[in-house]
Amino acid sequence: MTEHTPGPSVGPDLFRQVMRRWATGVTVATIRDGEEVRGITLSSFTSVSLDPPLVLICVDKRAQCHDMAIRAGRFCIHILNEEQRLLSDRFAGRRPGEHSLFSDCSTRSTAWDAPIIDGCLAYLDCRIAEAVDGGDHTIFVGHVENGEAAGGGDPLLFFSGRYRQIAPPSPYDAGPPPPPPVDAFAWASL
Repeated sequence: MTEHTPGPSVGPDLFRQVMRRWATGVTVATIRDGEEVRGITLSSFTSVSLDPPLVLICVDKRAQCHDMAIRAGRFCIHILNEEQRLLSDRFAGRRPGEHSLFSDCSTRSTAWDAPIIDGCLAYLDCRIAEAVDGGDHTIFVGHVENGEAAGGGDPLLFFSGRYRQIAPPSPYDAGPPPPPPVDAFAWASL
């Protein structure tokens, strides 16, 4: 039996380069902790379970929203549309001085008073069911308690350090026609 020799470890620069190759949607989580309300842009979001409905987000432990989420025990996650780049930039901290501002952002509130950002494709209001250590991030598993597939349009995407858009459909995207319904087949074979 041959002995396995571990290869070199993956450093942060290589890891970052590799992960930039993964296209992702863009979300904003909003959190209310007492009188303080903040938002944070996240690309680490996914569904976990249909029954019960669970999602997860990953939040940097250095982010102000991290400790707020722990104290509040809740978050509201928004799937942004391609028209919401400025909101993504704001809550990612790319627009200094605006990180926590909702003043020019049309919102309504969840039952727990966290902002629901109007115009997003969808939102999910979640109670934190579990917080798991994930290195320099915490993985928050949220039990979905409310939500809405709100708006139309295309999602805001992020790839290789830039925002991207879905390309218009090509004739090749159509694929073969769907099979005929079973009843139609029976009539056609008579």
